[in-house]
Amino acid sequence: MADEKNTNGAATQDQAARPMLQELVQYTKDLSFENPGAPNSLRGDQPAPQIDIGLEVGRQKFDDNTVEVTLSVKISAMREKETFFILELEHGGLFSINVKPEEIDPITLIECPRLLFPFVRQIITNVMTSAGLQPLRLESPDFVGMFRAEINRRAQKDS
Repeated sequence: MADEKNTNGAATQDQAARPMLQELVQYTKDLSFENPGAPNSLRGDQPAPQIDIGLEVGRQKFDDNTVEVTLSVKISAMREKETFFILELEHGGLFSINVKPEEIDPITLIECPRLLFPFVRQIITNVMTSAGLQPLRLESPDFVGMFRAEINRRAQKDS
């Protein structure tokens, strides 16, 4: 196999042209948890709360190959019109991406969120158990479906 670097260590054109997705770093940008009724809300004789989960994917391009992708999650739980708990998390990742321009949207709105989500789920589990609550069993979102819905929304907006 031929060496893919020239004599001064720089990447060759072949290596630079190869499609690539590299996670550079992940980080929690914002985390908020409120449990206003504790400790009374934690009693076992209470009815189960109604839980609403919202998830959004955001992105910001920093340069030609670097993109920040964020997952914003808001979980609110109500019990008989009273707030049981509210959890808000914004978790980001910085990615180096070298793909064709038409592949940027699927990579940043499907693949990058797939890489971030297991960490988001773990953070939420840790917060819930630290608050004395049962952890939520969050299923992996359908990022492909979310992407398709966004494409359809854009198409309707443009027509």
